[in-house]
Amino acid sequence: MATNLIYTTWLFIKSLVDSKGTNIHFIETDAYFDVRTQNGQMVYETRLYKLGYEPEGLDVGQNTSDLTEFEANYKPDGNPLEKPVVKAEIDSNVKVDVTSFNVVSNKLRYAQMVANQSLTKDTYTTIYEYNGSGNFFGCYLNVADSDMEIKITVDGEDIVTDFTISDIPIAGPGSSGNGISGSIFIWRAEGDEINFQPPSAIVYATSIKVELKAHHNSSSKRKMTFGYVVLTKEN
Repeated sequence: MATNLIYTTWLFIKSLVDSKGTNIHFIETDAYFDVRTQNGQMVYETRLYKLGYEPEGLDVGQNTSDLTEFEANYKPDGNPLEKPVVKAEIDSNVKVDVTSFNVVSNKLRYAQMVANQSLTKDTYTTIYEYNGSGNFFGCYLNVADSDMEIKITVDGEDIVTDFTISDIPIAGPGSSGNGISGSIFIWRAEGDEINFQPPSAIVYATSIKVELKAHHNSSSKRKMTFGYVVLTKEN
């Protein structure tokens, strides 16, 4: 599978490392650190400028705070990369990463869902919806119980329909199950974490909708605890 590179903030990368145990990788130059971490097929990167090299318009106070935290608490356990990633500017909206990553727009957005959403028993509940157009790169869900069904709808057409979470193949270090192959683009990590990451972006013209149907009798088990989607929003 190809890997999508998404530019984000230090706060998001730090939260991913702390909550998911992903690894820190960084490139160091005289002027900055490019810091990245990977979760599934998504690679997230941010740039932290060293003191005295901050470009005009940068929030220097925030950058200094982020840089200090990275160097003190995360860099010592991070993995240095030997050479910078080379990027070629195509136009104002597109960057090319000439490692192994896809071309992606800088209009990519990480849209976090409302945490700890309660779900109605035996009925689909909408946990994310966006009306507009763009490209849909996938989503991540953490649920309270695997006795649920997931449905993903693009432009009114179901692309994932009545998919029982407990039946989704497990992939990840130390996991059992069917694993993941090039033909599988929805899988579980150990526990009740679901990743939907198609091999290429899905173009949508009018809408994206993600729904869950829970079956457990206990309301504490009928929750979507955390989730996000990755997409571009063209209008």
